[in-house]
Amino acid sequence: MTISISPLDLRLDEKNPRFVILSKRNQSEIIKYLLANEDVSQLATEINNNGDLLPGERIVVIKEKNKHIVVEGNRRTCSIQLLLSRKLIPHLFEHKIPRASDTVLKNCQKIEVDVVSDRDAALALMAKRHIVRSKTMETVCKKTVFCFEL
Repeated sequence: MTISISPLDLRLDEKNPRFVILSKRNQSEIIKYLLANEDVSQLATEINNNGDLLPGERIVVIKEKNKHIVVEGNRRTCSIQLLLSRKLIPHLFEHKIPRASDTVLKNCQKIEVDVVSDRDAALALMAKRHIVRSKTMETVCKKTVFCFEL
């Protein structure tokens, strides 16, 4: 199922294995981690320059305790949240996040997200996505190498 929702109403996934190193797994600590370690400021700049998320890259969420939790797309979600609400930007990172363009403010107030039934369904979807992407890239690389060998 697909829904339209404000990115500010999405919760970053505190159970994401990427965040196990954090002593506190709350929204502000996850944002700091993503900014410091996962190039979120660069992604926010790219989204701002593009004016929106790239097509075909919808965020995947589950609903737990009446909250929409991001299980695929935490970096993209965080980037959009920081563009839409500067008060979410940690003190030492304000200079790294651009002011949101009018286009982003218009296009990203609500975004479409895919809602899956539970974490198992999300894992199955992510596995399919990553396997298909890997095989596609492998095919592209083989064709590219073949072209260079001629």
